[in-house]
Amino acid sequence: MVIAITNQKGGVGKTTLAINISACLASLDYRVLTVDMDPQGNSSDGLGIDTNKLDATIYDVLIHDTPVSEVVIPNQLENLFVVPANISLSGTETELSSDISRPFKLRKALRPEVSKYDYIIIDCPPSLGILTVNAIVASTDLLVPIEPNSYALKGMSMLMSTILKIKEDLEHYAFFLGVVINMFDIKSNLHASIVEAITEYFTARKIFKTKVQRNSKIPEAEIHGRSMIQYDPKDKAAETFMELAKEVIEKKS
Repeated sequence: MVIAITNQKGGVGKTTLAINISACLASLDYRVLTVDMDPQGNSSDGLGIDTNKLDATIYDVLIHDTPVSEVVIPNQLENLFVVPANISLSGTETELSSDISRPFKLRKALRPEVSKYDYIIIDCPPSLGILTVNAIVASTDLLVPIEPNSYALKGMSMLMSTILKIKEDLEHYAFFLGVVINMFDIKSNLHASIVEAITEYFTARKIFKTKVQRNSKIPEAEIHGRSMIQYDPKDKAAETFMELAKEVIEKKS
C-alpha cells in the first residue's frame, strides 16, 4: 500500500498520523518508508532527522531526478525509513510549472521502491497544490484525518472534487481508505455531535473505529524526534496508534 495522508486543512494531525502509523507498522515487522512531502519537514523532524543538515531531500528527487534510494535515511526504529523534506521543497511548485510530467514525478520516482517496502506512507502539505497532487497520483490509498470542530467538513467537498478530477483527468484512482478522527475529546458533547455529522457525510464504514484523543505527550514525543511507541510505549496514545495501524492492516487484507 502507498498511503497518502491528506487534507488541505492545516492542523488536523496529518504529520502525527504519518509518524505514528509508520512507526507502529514498522514495530509490527513491516518494512515501511515514510515520504515527507511537506516543505515544513515536520514528519522528518518528528522522526529524528535534522532537516537543516541534509545533503538531499525529496526536493532533489522531484526536481533533479535523484533516485529515492539515494535520499532514504534509516530511522532508529528497525524497518522504518524516511525520505526527508525541508524548506527547499517550497520552490517545487514554481520549478515544475513548465514540466508536462509534473503530476507524475513522485509516482515515477517511487516505482523502483514499491517492491522494497510493505507500506509507503506519504505526509502531504496543507494544500491542494502540485505536491499533494503528486502524492495522490503516487498512492494506492488515501487516508484523511479530521479534527472534530465546527470547520471539520468545510473544504472536504473541495478535497473530494480534487480526487475526482485526478481520477478523470489523470486517469488515476486511489482507494479512499477512510477518515481518522483526530484530537478527539471523549468528554465533549460537541465533539460527539460533530463525529456524528462526519459519519453521516462519509458513512460509518469509511470512518476508522480508532479515534485519536488529545494527549500532551504526542507533541512532546515529536519535539524529541520520536514516535509515541519509541517515546512512551505504555502511554494510551501509543496503544491508540497501534490499534490504528492494525486497522490499516485489516483494510489491506
